[in-house]
Order: sequence, then C-alpha cells, then structure tokens
Amino acid sequence: MLRAWPKSARQSAAPTNLGQGDIKDVLALLSAMEYVRESDGTFSASIPVLTERDRPMLRERRVLGRQAMVTWMDERHEQLSTDLVDLTPRRYGLTLSHSF
Repeated sequence: MLRAWPKSARQSAAPTNLGQGDIKDVLALLSAMEYVRESDGTFSASIPVLTERDRPMLRERRVLGRQAMVTWMDERHEQLSTDLVDLTPRRYGLTLSHSF
C-alpha cells in the first residue's frame, strides 16, 4: 500500500481493513512523524518505502558498503592504531577492532 502512493485516506483504508476514522488517525500520526505528507487530500510517502522485492538490492548494497568499510579500514588501520593508542581499551591491550 505505501509504495503505491499518493492516495486519499479512503484509498489508503481499503487494503488495510481499517475504518475511515482509524486510517485518518494513522495518517495523522504518520504526518506528525513526517513519514507522509498531505497535499490536496492525498497522502504520499516522505520516506523510502521498502518491501520484500527490495531484498536483493539491499543485499547488494550491504555487500558494497561492507567492502567500502573494509577497504577504508585496511588503508587507515596503522595510522588509526597509532592515533588511538591512548584510548582506555587500547591501554588494556584490546585490539582496535574490539574497541568499537
């Protein structure tokens, strides 16, 4: 439902089995949280709406993110170890990776 916006309150209520009053309360809450915005009687999402069909894309992005972090850490590990030597965990012999 959220992905197929913008919709009116009545259109939003149909797939949810919520009554008109309940859906208005839910939409008011989502609006207050700035998750949706209302314009001319229709509501649209203000945030990304992910569904099961996004799972493969998210897996790929997580792999790319991890690779970027590992590369970044590999390139900076020696300098970070030197710069952070005075942190309490390091003074007690914990490795940098166990300090976070």
